[in-house]
Amino acid sequence: MQAFCSVTCGLSHSRAASETCSRRDLLRVGMVLVAGSGLGLLAPGSDKAEAASNSLEFPELRALDDSKKESRLPEFRKLADGVKVQDIAEGEGPSVEDGSRVAVHYVIRRSNGYFVDASYGFDRFDTFSFTSGSGDVIKGFDIGTKGMKPGGRRRFLVSPDQGYKTGTSKTSPGPIPPDWGNRRALSAHASEPLLFEVQVVKIR
Repeated sequence: MQAFCSVTCGLSHSRAASETCSRRDLLRVGMVLVAGSGLGLLAPGSDKAEAASNSLEFPELRALDDSKKESRLPEFRKLADGVKVQDIAEGEGPSVEDGSRVAVHYVIRRSNGYFVDASYGFDRFDTFSFTSGSGDVIKGFDIGTKGMKPGGRRRFLVSPDQGYKTGTSKTSPGPIPPDWGNRRALSAHASEPLLFEVQVVKIR
């Protein structure tokens, strides 16, 4: 840690490389590391976006799956109404179908990779539940989770037409963030394609 500090401090204090990092230096370094961490997502519709889709990572969900990373994930495939999905882990047991009561963890990101909301992984450790095919959730989420099994993980890209057309209030089809700040963020990006990563916890 001391060696790391002396190097990173040297970036902004070349004449005092031996001095201990100040809090401001550490914050600056942290911002650089976050900015350079490589979100991996590109705007949809380009060849580069398709190529990059196989190496996406979402740190918020790493703790939900202890299995080793696959060397190569399958490419995105198209489901009904154009929803593109990528299966990360298949899971075991019954599949989600109309009428299934499903409990999931999820992450929502913009198509460029920027974080919008997560049910699990920061200060929230929630399970989001809905009844498949009932209108509880936005159309793209309903389509994207069809066929998933407990323990399964999937990414899917939802267009605005299949997303939050009716708004992001607490009574709108979900998933809806419980706090005002994340609801506001979701509302600000509701007119864009949104990328979901979902892990099914339970089906009944």
